Amino acid sequence: MPVRTTHPPDSPTRQGDRLHSWGLAAWLAALAIAYLLALSGVSHLNNPYQFLAAIYEYRLLPGGLAKAAAFVLPFVHLALACTLVVRQVPQVFLLSGGLFTLYTLAQILAWSRGLNIDCGCFGGIHPTTDAPSIGAKSIGLAVVSAGVSLVGFWAAVRAGHPAEAELPHRGRRLAHSGPRSR
Repeated sequence: MPVRTTHPPDSPTRQGDRLHSWGLAAWLAALAIAYLLALSGVSHLNNPYQFLAAIYEYRLLPGGLAKAAAFVLPFVHLALACTLVVRQVPQVFLLSGGLFTLYTLAQILAWSRGLNIDCGCFGGIHPTTDAPSIGAKSIGLAVVSAGVSLVGFWAAVRAGHPAEAELPHRGRRLAHSGPRSR
């Protein structure tokens, strides 16, 4: 019978296993969120006029701001997606969660006003006749995405990703949590 070794609760091996588990959770959350952001960004870049029309249909932004949003948002989505895949920075999870929260609120406002419009989530993927209108499905996707972003943030912080880790910066710690040893 193989001998099973147990490690004390605060042993370095146990702590390493916990950090690895949190790191894996952060990575999986990052992949899920990055996939949605990249898919959205690429589809909006492929059909920018359809995306602009979707923004206009929400009736939340005046013309100039709607055009600026239609131009900037696809690049923001792609930048966030690339950053999440390369490095699971907690602040990027927060930015992604903030975007999904804004999208949730915009969809709830449009739905409550009785607007029967395309959600604009992945413009260009669906033909315009079969585009999903705002409803429980699109709002649910935005809510779940915001939730996954928050889980990713929590996991990245617990795993000690860049906001909590020591990073080389002129020999000093960026996030200081205790007395420095020299």
